Amino acid sequence: QQQTDPNRPWTPQYYHQFSTFTYALTATQAKQYASTIHGAFGLLQDDYNAVWGAISNMRTKANVSFLAEIFQQQYSEDLLTFLTNGGGVLPWDGLSEDHLKTITDYVSRLPTH
Repeated sequence: QQQTDPNRPWTPQYYHQFSTFTYALTATQAKQYASTIHGAFGLLQDDYNAVWGAISNMRTKANVSFLAEIFQQQYSEDLLTFLTNGGGVLPWDGLSEDHLKTITDYVSRLPTH
């Protein structure tokens, strides 16, 4: 539901409903964060601290949505699905349940826009 509901910050459509933003995220910044997140998942080891570093720079749910859109454009993958699966085929390729919960809890507490 977090991935497909347009009223959720993990969807690329979410931020489009707002005309003003308290903390704007530039496309350049979003591309850097997307690259950091994508590069944090390796064959043998994932770098949760890199993922957390990128996500913790999001100041609003609209920022997360914009990042999700940029991530999808760059990698043709859904951001939350990628965090869950790590882009791999093995069940343990994504973030741990605890790490994923920390990230989703953080995002849920962010202001809207």
